[in-house]
Amino acid sequence: MRNGEVMSRPSPDGGDGEWMRHFRERVDEFKGLDLGWHGDGNGMQFDPQSLDRLTGLYAEFYPHDCPEPHVYPSPENAVQLEWDIRRWRISLEIDVGMLKGEFYAIELDTDEDVFRDDLDMSRREDWRWISQWLLEKRSEGASQG
Repeated sequence: MRNGEVMSRPSPDGGDGEWMRHFRERVDEFKGLDLGWHGDGNGMQFDPQSLDRLTGLYAEFYPHDCPEPHVYPSPENAVQLEWDIRRWRISLEIDVGMLKGEFYAIELDTDEDVFRDDLDMSRREDWRWISQWLLEKRSEGASQG
């Protein structure tokens, strides 16, 4: 973080690094999902170019020092990113065609929650908001420990 701003940067080794390799491999798996892939028969087929675009935006805008998300496909043509930070459960659902993001977080002890459905995942500022929020929650927990 520099001047309160999270900066995206390459891995210290100059390559993608583990943080990006995991994301790319997981999202690439979604390219092989057929129509109706979800257990209940739902599940849209993902457009490979849209998934590649999302992967590129993640690589460009999500800082590698932020917590690494768990990555899942969603039947509604979305990619779901999830994090567990201390007592917070956090999800970001990204519509891969529209690149619209829906962020939801809940603190399990207090039921405090945060919701945003106005995120444009093609914008650096919205990735910055997410990464700063995650880093803030991670550091709050560290300072309490």
